[in-house]
Amino acid sequence: MATRTRKAPQARIEEILDAAVSLILRDGVIRATMDRVAKEAGVSKGLMYAYFDNRLDLMQQVLKREQRALAEKQRAAILAADSFETMARDTHQINEVHEQRRGLLIQRLKADPAIRDSVAKIEAAGRADVFDYLSRSITRNFELPAGIAQTATSLILNFDLVPSQSGPGSDEIWAAMMQGAMLELKKRYGVDHS
Repeated sequence: MATRTRKAPQARIEEILDAAVSLILRDGVIRATMDRVAKEAGVSKGLMYAYFDNRLDLMQQVLKREQRALAEKQRAAILAADSFETMARDTHQINEVHEQRRGLLIQRLKADPAIRDSVAKIEAAGRADVFDYLSRSITRNFELPAGIAQTATSLILNFDLVPSQSGPGSDEIWAAMMQGAMLELKKRYGVDHS
């Protein structure tokens, strides 16, 4: 009879989460039951319940781990960036890679109504943090009033987080952003007609 290796709780939790991810990607969320995840992870069902209250808790922990991994990569890119442009480019690249590698997992988790509610709460908290950081960065880097920076941030991220303000409306700010972006693109990549 083979003896099982005793592992630290966090290492065992990671193995269980990895097994859940494998099942979700292979068979879908519905088929990722506590029994099947336990079997995939090579642990007893009792041990599953020692770490997770129920299937919903397990799925929420899978999602939180994914969101945490993405946030850590983004945070590292932000701290390493030497300019606003570098930060924007690097975080966009991280998001693109994450979407390519983990998009199906997130999509399948969001398809389950109970998990979708949890996703919405987790994403709302993350959106508020991103919104605050980016709008402060825009204010600081481009010397814009906070209200303008908040509206620009909301438009860039397609978030509805802007408090009402006096001054130019979002349509005027969007037009100015597009004009500025096109002028910068022309400067960098435009065809020389001389």
